Amino acid sequence: MEAYSLTPTPGIGIGVGNHTTPRLARHPFNVHGPHNATDSTIACNDDGSSGALQLTANVVAGSAITAYWNQIWPHDVGPMLTYLAQCPGSTCTGVNAATLEWFKIDEAGLIDGTVYSGTWGSGKMIAQNSSWTTTIPSTVPSGNYLIRFETIALHSLPAQFYPECAQINISGGGSLAPTASQLVKFPGGYSNSDPGLIIDVYSNAAQTETTYPIPGPPLYGSKAAVQLRLQRRQRVPYLNTVNVVELDGQAQPGGKAPVKILFAK
Repeated sequence: MEAYSLTPTPGIGIGVGNHTTPRLARHPFNVHGPHNATDSTIACNDDGSSGALQLTANVVAGSAITAYWNQIWPHDVGPMLTYLAQCPGSTCTGVNAATLEWFKIDEAGLIDGTVYSGTWGSGKMIAQNSSWTTTIPSTVPSGNYLIRFETIALHSLPAQFYPECAQINISGGGSLAPTASQLVKFPGGYSNSDPGLIIDVYSNAAQTETTYPIPGPPLYGSKAAVQLRLQRRQRVPYLNTVNVVELDGQAQPGGKAPVKILFAK
């Protein structure tokens, strides 16, 4: 398995099996992520359009997809999130990312310890050689999607958003569509007043806080949504930590090849 970065244009490249598919990134790429949750570029850290010579990677539902940042990521305090958005028609090329409805398939916030000094999803990403692996749910319907990998930096306020997108075509999928409560648009999926975006990680309170409310909708699939509803009824704080499957480029059961994405700056 090989992963390739775009040359010379900054962005992402994806390797599927022994084949490479560069120019999957949405351009133009902005090296500085937005600092406003309602910024017009928050969907994919760009103007929402597809790039010239845009390509799409073929991915089997249930297989792994790994994002790589081509430098050591400097911000280790904040969550990691992965979203999908299905495109209308036979391709995502030409579709504006801001018009799509997104659903979250993966998240990791405060993994252990306190808000002040604990281990975060972004810290884990850095420890994994600045990479993050997500599994495309086997229940996701087949079709053309944008995939959105995002890290949110909380070391300063306002929070800093670093989303990046690529085009994929999912085959061999299931029939479980996301529910209305799991779908959001960007902008619209976050608010500047979301507790998880205004948290002061260096405050006195943060030194004893052991939970963190990850921004965005409930995770795709019934378990996260049901858990959130039950905990709201019981008035119990929602611990937003989800175990991430780390497959490290290994072949999946049934011959499903993992996918690798390389984010370049």
